[in-house]
This record gives sequence, C-alpha cells and structure tokens, in this order.
Amino acid sequence: MRGFIFEYYKYARYPKETMEDIRACLPYPEAEQSILTYGEYDRLKINNVEKFDRFRDLSSLAKAWVGNRQSILLYAFNNEPEYVYSEEGLTFKDVKADEDDRHLFWALTEFPFCSEIRERMESYDELLKEARESLGQVIYEGCAGSSADCRHMALGVLGTFGIAVLWFSNQFTDILERVNKIKANSKYKGGRMYLAAHTMLSRNPMYNNGDDGSGLIEKLKGYAYVQLTLKKMD
Repeated sequence: MRGFIFEYYKYARYPKETMEDIRACLPYPEAEQSILTYGEYDRLKINNVEKFDRFRDLSSLAKAWVGNRQSILLYAFNNEPEYVYSEEGLTFKDVKADEDDRHLFWALTEFPFCSEIRERMESYDELLKEARESLGQVIYEGCAGSSADCRHMALGVLGTFGIAVLWFSNQFTDILERVNKIKANSKYKGGRMYLAAHTMLSRNPMYNNGDDGSGLIEKLKGYAYVQLTLKKMD
C-alpha cells in the first residue's frame, strides 16, 4: 500500500527568556527543512509510506517537537498514483508529465462523509468509488470553461470516515472554489455526501530558495486575514 503521512506542526508559544531551553530540545534545522504552512499549523513534513505497518512510524521531528502536532495518514487508491513525493527534494512529481510540480501552493482537503451514509452504503469500497467519480464530475462540470490551472489527486484517509484531496494550484482561491463546489454539489443516493470540508494550505518549497515565486505572488487573487493575540507577561 503506497501512501503518505502528512505531519502538521504548530510552533509553541513561549516567553523570550526560555528560548535557549527550547533550542536545547527542538531540532529547528530539521523544522526549517519542512514546508511552510498557513493557518492552524505552521509547518508540514511529508513522509512516504510503502507498507501498511509503517503508517504509525514517527519521524525524528515528531519525536522532538515542542508544540501541537497532527498526523494525517493518507493512502493512494492504486500502486501508481498520479503524483509521487521526494522526501529529499521536498517535491511532488507529476508522473504523467514526468516533471516536478511547480505550482505555488499545495493544499490538503479532508471531506468527512455524513454519518447517515453508513445506513445507505452497500460497502465502503463502493462508497469510495462513488466519491471519487462524483468528485471528478463536480470539478469538471462546476469549472467548465475555467482557465485555472488547478490539479488534484484523491486519496483515502486511515482513521477517518471520508476522503481527502491533494491540490496543486497557483491560486488558493481556485482551490477553495472547487472545495465549496464539491461540498455543496456532491450527492450519494439522494442525500448529502459530505458533512464538512477542512483545507490546510502550504507553499511549494521549490520557491524557498533562488526563484522565490515573486512573479506568481504578484498575480495572487483573494485576501488573507491575520489575527494576532497578544498576552502581557507578568
């Protein structure tokens, strides 16, 4: 079984005078080799999985991290997924095009199924097949005529009653548009398919050094809101 472990990390909040203590146990150089993420978490580390019994492995970063973290266990629906990941190069390779992905953003969306689907589904395999077919159809019909370069790969999720989609796009607004269409228009045997949708956005690390992606950044649509919570230390 081929798959990925997406490890999301959030930096711990700490008073300035404790910084040396944090550095003593937190491998910041390794964290810097992870992927910048926006929103609930700050960094993303992706691990390849070749065998099912390796899904519970913890990376050295996970073992030493000070702060909140979350692991999402994802599996490909076949042994030849559309994209493969290089842990050393921090790159996703488009297998069909035989080249590294150069989109500015990667994003992972989890779509949990509605709980009442359990009573209507014939089998979980049948439900996943229907979800994948419906996902492709909704994207195709909902975005017909769009010139947006937004690609995706559907993945299964271990430990969650749902499906996940890995996105590749230069515009986060294009990703969110498709997420909303999938959530609103996906049906299963006359009822809603998905209960909700949760998306975590990351920046392609290809643009961390040298080419900073400035040409793509200048063309970004949409807005981001930043909220800071300040705490007075006694």
